[in-house]
Amino acid sequence: MAWSKLFVFLVVSTLMSCAPFINESYCESEEDYVLSEHTEGFWYGNGLGIAAVNVGATITYPPYVAYLLGNGAIEYLGYEKVEITDVLPESAEQIYDQFYYGVTSIPGRVNAYVIGVDFKSPQDVKENIARYRHFLHSNIEYARW
Repeated sequence: MAWSKLFVFLVVSTLMSCAPFINESYCESEEDYVLSEHTEGFWYGNGLGIAAVNVGATITYPPYVAYLLGNGAIEYLGYEKVEITDVLPESAEQIYDQFYYGVTSIPGRVNAYVIGVDFKSPQDVKENIARYRHFLHSNIEYARW
């Protein structure tokens, strides 16, 4: 019994030590690549900060959950979500967006710095996915950039 636990421990620890090499490997399918890009965009981009702001806003003002669920349903149905910047003038909208994305990018920038990878803005994620799809559909051999 003890030997089986030791064997499981060794296998799991070996796989975990290989995780950085597995993460850098070539993605077999388009879905895998898109999922990995969005995951990296969450951890090393604005996603973690946006999640933290939403959780904090929900805790401090519980009716905010209705806004989040409503926007989720609207986006799921294929419509554009409702944001506070929709009612602001263009100049105020740009200032708000710069402030909001500046604040929400802090956790992702810290994660990226600690891990030693580049920060991934939402535009970077979209460009990488578009570039990957272009190469994939052009039958050009994919090379990681």
